[in-house]
Amino acid sequence: MRDLKTIKAARLRAADGDLWKAFVVKSPIDHEPMIAFASTNDGWDHVSVSRARRMPNWIELEHVKRLFFEADETAMQLHVPPAEHRNFQENVLHLWRPQHQEIPRPPGWMVGPHCEQPPRTPAERERLEDEAIQEFEAWRAAQAAERVLP
Repeated sequence: MRDLKTIKAARLRAADGDLWKAFVVKSPIDHEPMIAFASTNDGWDHVSVSRARRMPNWIELEHVKRLFFEADETAMQLHVPPAEHRNFQENVLHLWRPQHQEIPRPPGWMVGPHCEQPPRTPAERERLEDEAIQEFEAWRAAQAAERVLP
């Protein structure tokens, strides 16, 4: 997680004047305020983000992720069993990152083709889809050769 002192967002102050680890972040969609709380306790980096009238969406959560975490860090949103749902308020989403271990990630081919920029033309999109299919088929052939697949 980035050093919270370097975050370029308005910080909220407690009634006694102390700076909280709370920030006002403008939504990249409608520029309305979102409140983000950040912490780095007990081996976890954590950021929660909320909006007054609705749940933050993916674009807003990604914006907050890029603001609070380093570019090479993976953060995750957890979907725990309903019996374990907890929040201090409504319309809150959370990002988590364990400080002492890497978050496992699925192979890239399971997500989609790798590209620095989204494809701009139908031909480029088709080429990337073909590459992803070829990568998947090569993986599947390797797995079959090892008798991992039935």
